[in-house]
Amino acid sequence: MKNFKLIFVAVTLFSSAGALALDPTDCQTEPGPVSQFIDAYKKVENGMYKNIFDMKVNMDGDGKIAVYYEKGEPKILKLSYKNKNGEVTKTITFEELAQGKELIYENKDIPGKAIVLSRGEPFNDGDDFKFKLGYRSSVKPDKLSNVNLNFDSTYVSPKVAANGKEFKKMVLSPGVSFLSWDGTFKKVEFQP
Repeated sequence: MKNFKLIFVAVTLFSSAGALALDPTDCQTEPGPVSQFIDAYKKVENGMYKNIFDMKVNMDGDGKIAVYYEKGEPKILKLSYKNKNGEVTKTITFEELAQGKELIYENKDIPGKAIVLSRGEPFNDGDDFKFKLGYRSSVKPDKLSNVNLNFDSTYVSPKVAANGKEFKKMVLSPGVSFLSWDGTFKKVEFQP
């Protein structure tokens, strides 16, 4: 009986090995869930978001700016912001920015643009992109105050600088009137 078990195991192993040793040209596969999974994986592998900098609005909430890369090239800019009222996500493509469109954040309670990100001049120079960050200042609420941003989009280590100084976090201090936000900002800081 012992020998019979050994022979059975040996035959099973050899027959399994033979099945695995088929010529690859004999194996035909039909497109199906596995190939669809592989295609989806390749798309995800070729594109991903990278956080560029964090942002905080004192006494309100926080968020981040991220860039979607596809094959090492920046394609989409995304603003994510969260406070007690919920979460807001806005996106714009680099192509749309190049055409003059703007990424705008507006508070629902107070009409008018609170923060505007638009293209700078020249917009693109190799891996570098120039942006203009406009914000409604408490000093001149009718007009946006602007800060020049330079984005080095190198995929391995993207960097952003405000007026020539690299930063990782932008902190905005809101203008307050009658214990609520008046739709302006007193101060904008760029922290390393």
